[in-house]
Amino acid sequence: MRLLDTRTGDFVWVNDPSTLRFSILSHVWSPDGEQSYQDLLRLQDDVRTERALNPELPMDTVLQRASPKIRDSCAFALANGFDLLWLDSCCIDKTSSAELSEAINSMYTWYSLSTVCYAFLHDVDTDEDPRRPHSTFRRSCWHTRGWTLQELIAPLVVVFISSTWNSLGTKTELAGVIEEVTGVDQEVLNHTISLSSVTVARRMSWAARRVTTRKEDEAYSLMGIFGVNMPAIYGEGALAFGRLQEEILKQVPDQTIFVWDTGHSSLDGDEYDDSRNSLLAASPAAFAYSAQVTAISQDDLMHRIHVATPPTWYIPTSRGLRTMFPLLSVGAAYSLAILACMDEHGQLLALVLKKCPEGDVHTVGTVGWNAVRARYRSMLRSSSWSPLSAIRLERSTPGEEQYTRIVRLQRYPSRGITLVDVVVVHRPPLASRSDTPMIDNSSPTADVVLRSMFDMEAPSTARGGLFPRLLQDFSTALLYFCCSFALLFIAVVAITALLMATGVRLRPLRMLPW
Repeated sequence: MRLLDTRTGDFVWVNDPSTLRFSILSHVWSPDGEQSYQDLLRLQDDVRTERALNPELPMDTVLQRASPKIRDSCAFALANGFDLLWLDSCCIDKTSSAELSEAINSMYTWYSLSTVCYAFLHDVDTDEDPRRPHSTFRRSCWHTRGWTLQELIAPLVVVFISSTWNSLGTKTELAGVIEEVTGVDQEVLNHTISLSSVTVARRMSWAARRVTTRKEDEAYSLMGIFGVNMPAIYGEGALAFGRLQEEILKQVPDQTIFVWDTGHSSLDGDEYDDSRNSLLAASPAAFAYSAQVTAISQDDLMHRIHVATPPTWYIPTSRGLRTMFPLLSVGAAYSLAILACMDEHGQLLALVLKKCPEGDVHTVGTVGWNAVRARYRSMLRSSSWSPLSAIRLERSTPGEEQYTRIVRLQRYPSRGITLVDVVVVHRPPLASRSDTPMIDNSSPTADVVLRSMFDMEAPSTARGGLFPRLLQDFSTALLYFCCSFALLFIAVVAITALLMATGVRLRPLRMLPW
């Protein structure tokens, strides 16, 4: 871990930060950029060269020439008795992918080991009460950034600093206000309960309305919150959040990770269908309304549904995520995968699984669940789980079906639930509206994405039914065959004409004597 000497501005390398007393600065990066490790290193070298010629240079010459944020943060830490300070902007060599990946994986630990974390709020005034309803503290952009979530939770002591470097109060003193602004429980802020006791869905909801500059940081900034580690690969885009959820599934037996909603109704068209049909979410924003979902033990689930449920396991495959769910069959194509979690009213939640026509792979959710549910009303009572159902109802037209991904079970048969080994499409497609399309050929949805990229009519035609799709495929194959035959005929004619023009005469092959 590389630290700054608050007296000289020089770097100090330590192998075991747990043995030291040091402070950390949490801040929002300036849109104009921050002074980097290379910038500060170059400044240190220049001062070192000058000092060789002029030994009378002041000890803090480096800090005098550093950026105001570095200079003021070192001065504030030194005034409070700290000789060492860590800043993410200048204490990491970001040109080294190995060092950057190690720092990202270690950052939560570093913040938790710090003696104090200074949260510098550049947009908050000193002369106001942070507890006021419309205070600039409540509206600070520091509360909206992805990385500052772990910087808020990990340290035991956080001191909030105003734009003029005056103390606004500690995390403990302002815990009530911070919970109202961020949704993070006071018990988590004060370290009276462990993060592991909070459901995955609730922890995800804390990050749902936060933003990051890089898409990958939506996942990397949450690794410490969930206690997982994985390589940081900038350039992978939204794939990072999928990897994060897979790592969480390996270590946390909590099925609330499947309880999310994109917040879009069927009125939004098919634009979001591919992302909401997967088992895993495309971003933390999908968990914005999942904070009240609670997890129950497998034993509790077994007593409720009268089916033995072994410990959960998940195996990522090229077709989807393989696992075992207690399934309640609802027709030939649909089934309900009962989860070990409840809504805020204590009702069990279940995923609506739809079997794909091409095999035993399932997708999540469907439009038209009310019609399916009506056929089994005598044995099953359920309602769609969606915190936005009221809003969707206002926006919908009479008779229009809404998209249903998760249902709450109000009544279900005591028999008919079986433990089944299933494969569920677990990753949303990588193509996005704002980024360059990326295709994962191992995904079951890759063929659909490829066809939508090269043949814009293919998806809408395919929705018409099986016969139009077969007819279109046959027409395409026939067209290819005719074109190939025409090209072959032209090639033969051209070669024959060339041979005749050059006087070459084709001779028939003689039969061999044997």
